[in-house]
Amino acid sequence: AAQTLSFGPAPSLYVGGSGSVTATVSPAPGSSAAIVYSSLTPLVCSVNAAGTVTVLPAAGAGNTCTIAADKAGDASFNTAPQASQSVVILAPVSGSCGSASGIAIAMPPSSNLCATGTASAVTTSTSQFTWSCTGVGGGTTASCAAPRTYTVTTSVQSGSGSISPAGPQ
Repeated sequence: AAQTLSFGPAPSLYVGGSGSVTATVSPAPGSSAAIVYSSLTPLVCSVNAAGTVTVLPAAGAGNTCTIAADKAGDASFNTAPQASQSVVILAPVSGSCGSASGIAIAMPPSSNLCATGTASAVTTSTSQFTWSCTGVGGGTTASCAAPRTYTVTTSVQSGSGSISPAGPQ
């Protein structure tokens, strides 16, 4: 009987990083042979038996990594035609603060924390709110902060004095 291989979703691969590929056989489980991975671009990336793809140090952003999957036949199944998956190598993206950074606010900001990257939890101190924006694919992390404000309400307790301003500030 015939068997075919197909790859699942392609991983995001960054310069100096790694990711995983998965090939599946149809009909499952197919022959008794294991799926064997190989790199068709050995100067750009390598792949191990588990499908972990490693971008080699010499590979730059924009290069293409192509991984192949093979599965031998047995007494019940023919050898599967080779399947391949190509992924363009991406440059790391550094984290950067969003528009909430630097804006005075009374409550911890919850939106616009990062322009790029992934926001950490917001930490509160008496004078500011702080968070970080973690880069992607080995990019640097940015430290962000917003000054903390307080509302002060004035009042006159007794006597003939006055206070200015009279309302909350």
